[in-house]
Amino acid sequence: MDIASIDKEFITQSQHATQQLSEELRQIRTGKASPSLVEDLEVAAYGGQMKMKLKELASIATDGPTAILIDPFDASTVQDIEKAFLTSPLQLSPRVEGKMLRIITPALTSEQREKICKASKPKG
Repeated sequence: MDIASIDKEFITQSQHATQQLSEELRQIRTGKASPSLVEDLEVAAYGGQMKMKLKELASIATDGPTAILIDPFDASTVQDIEKAFLTSPLQLSPRVEGKMLRIITPALTSEQREKICKASKPKG
């Protein structure tokens, strides 16, 4: 192997590692609402017949610094999405508003901040 190929391989691997770390850190809950916090939530849709990620079932947007709006493509999946949130480890409670869901992210306590620091240390 010559230096150029070693350098190219190193750059490729470090870009991949940086991208992976960035994706993992985006999923840690902080004080600000972010679609990446919930987009990979698995939902047992259509009566439990299909397991799909939330981003495949709905559009996800923020509504101010503390709210996430979820607008399902199919209104019949609203209850499935709500159930997925209630049973998930995210500890977020959705509020159904017609055919949309609104999630208010609570402010962080000092205890939660410590947990975030502990959770992010092994990742970085």
